[in-house]
Amino acid sequence: MKHLANCTPTEFLKQVRKLRGPFKAWLDATGIPAIRARRPEGFEDMTDEEKRDALIEQARQNTPEILDAALEKDFDGTIALLCMATFTAPEDFDGHTLGEYLSAVNAMLTDEGVRGFFTLYL
Repeated sequence: MKHLANCTPTEFLKQVRKLRGPFKAWLDATGIPAIRARRPEGFEDMTDEEKRDALIEQARQNTPEILDAALEKDFDGTIALLCMATFTAPEDFDGHTLGEYLSAVNAMLTDEGVRGFFTLYL
């Protein structure tokens, strides 16, 4: 499945221009930035290593709530973004398996270039 982490640089730049507005609106609708901003108690007093471990654990705890927010607060927006990020026409969404989408999302989330671009772009 084609997605933002395995497309050409030209395709990537054209697609993220289309994604920017809907992605910002989706973040606002779902409240995901607030969920991701959570820090464990005493975080400021931790060593760098403790902070790293605490953030990994916090991310594990946040993931189910992020998924719930995406599916409950903006289901249609979530589908639309998945389609845009995977170059899938909305009418063809059900033509792919959930596993394909999950693999694509994982690849995009773990790709340093994609993550770095969105951090700077948004």
